[in-house]
Amino acid sequence: MSNDASSNVREGISVAFFGRRCPFTAIPFEHLLRAGINVTALFLSSSSPIGDAVRRRRYRPSISIGGTSSSVERLAGEHDIPQYDIRRPLGGELHSILRQHQPDLLVAACFPWRIPASIREVALLGGINLHPSLLPRFRGPDPLFWTYRTGESEWGVTVHQLSDSFDAGAILGQTGFVIPDEMPGDQLERHAARLGGDLLLNVIAQGESQALRGRPQDQSEASYQTWPSPAELLVDRTWSAQRAINFIVGVRPLGYEPTIVTSRGLRVVHSARPANRETRLGETWFDEHTVDLPFADGIVEFTVE
Repeated sequence: MSNDASSNVREGISVAFFGRRCPFTAIPFEHLLRAGINVTALFLSSSSPIGDAVRRRRYRPSISIGGTSSSVERLAGEHDIPQYDIRRPLGGELHSILRQHQPDLLVAACFPWRIPASIREVALLGGINLHPSLLPRFRGPDPLFWTYRTGESEWGVTVHQLSDSFDAGAILGQTGFVIPDEMPGDQLERHAARLGGDLLLNVIAQGESQALRGRPQDQSEASYQTWPSPAELLVDRTWSAQRAINFIVGVRPLGYEPTIVTSRGLRVVHSARPANRETRLGETWFDEHTVDLPFADGIVEFTVE
């Protein structure tokens, strides 16, 4: 975390944090705690289809040690921050609990649902979201997948105001970076989260003496990508060899199963690397699970199911 970011933040500001049990929530959450931000409550999306709309969680260190508690829950527990599981729709019960915690600002990172205006207006400064792309490009639920699918070499994170449309609010801050070849997706997620944590602190510092003001997103530059279809998990043989390798190395740690078309049918890919054998013009199998395939500028060795 940068010293400049943390030193500009007033200790008295209060935040209610919204997220999921994932690194892109936990790492920025930790940044705020280390900077002395007063986080009054943590709200985590619940995947349960039944139960209370808002349920207070009781943190137990023994559970955390056993490995069944996420890192964001552990952090909140260690700092005595009230934490809640919430389900859709986000309505009156959440509104009432938020008012009890009196946050100045709502902060979201990796939170999967739209936070309505009736909830945002509880906080004096409204709400902001940390998004893992350089908006307005790559709006949507999983920009990191599309990083690799589109072969991007430059990426970034954006803090924007929450609005009635997903990922469309005014931009309050951005920072970009170059993605090294063959960077696993989970490492990219953590790197983006660390940069995002610093960016959040800088944006929060902007709101110390005045309301947060951003620049509107350019709708002509906007793009939205939803969850990938099976066709979008397929490696394109017109790509460069390096792009194909980057895609495999990138998306597998994100939980996806990329595929390739071979003479033996569609196969799920486990790993990819430059072929270290003599270059061949066509497909070459070495055993049931190893195949060399030509791409636009080279040969890639795949390990497949």
